[in-house]
Amino acid sequence: ERRGMVGKWHIGHHKQELLPLNRGFTSFYGHYNGALDYFTHQREGELDWHRNLETSHDEGYSTDLIGREAASFIDQSPADKPFFLYVAFNAPHSPMQAQAADLAKYANVDGENRRIYSAMVDSMDQAIGVVLEALEKNKIADNTFVLFFSDNGAMQWGNNEPWRSGKGSVYEGGVRTPAMVRWPAGGLSGGGKVDGLMGMIDVYPTIKRLAGVTSEDPNQIDGIDVLDVRRGAAEAPVRGGFSSIAQGRPGQIAVCTD
Repeated sequence: ERRGMVGKWHIGHHKQELLPLNRGFTSFYGHYNGALDYFTHQREGELDWHRNLETSHDEGYSTDLIGREAASFIDQSPADKPFFLYVAFNAPHSPMQAQAADLAKYANVDGENRRIYSAMVDSMDQAIGVVLEALEKNKIADNTFVLFFSDNGAMQWGNNEPWRSGKGSVYEGGVRTPAMVRWPAGGLSGGGKVDGLMGMIDVYPTIKRLAGVTSEDPNQIDGIDVLDVRRGAAEAPVRGGFSSIAQGRPGQIAVCTD
């Protein structure tokens, strides 16, 4: 089975035992740390771009490279075998860097950082399009479960309305983000909307069911399988959750309820 990871890893940094190939993935392309230069692929003066366990000197805007590599992974996957592909775009994380062609589209937007931010999101959208086109080209789009989500709300140059605050906060603007899913063959063909409380902890048990894995987990899992909720075949369970953050500032914590 092919299990690919493309983009930002950011778990354990350079420690060999914590790198993707030692955590269940069969291939990796991208960067270990976060906030790297989009053009030079450097962080704090060191090149942070890799293919599997080797340094990569590929040139190009990192968002483009991530999209192309993800599409290549799909192209190289046998048509009769399933694969798992985790694509983690660094965009639109700092540093604020965009390509000239993307910036030109937002010349009328007020504020330099807002223009750059808009262009960075646009670039990510284009890269996602490259990935989706690869699914179409390989005639597997209908039977591929595609899930897209963000790990936090937009930075100050984005727009989280009507929610309060944004990234770095436990207010709804910081922790409540949209997620989209597509799987026509599985009853997720578009147009549906679910407002029930769900979180990233639910991704693993949902994908586990999709993969047909029935074994017991050695540790307690807080997330739940939300596939039937997404299909509209079940009501979202009434449950609470909490969010916390303490990155270089006094800690914040919030309780979330339906």
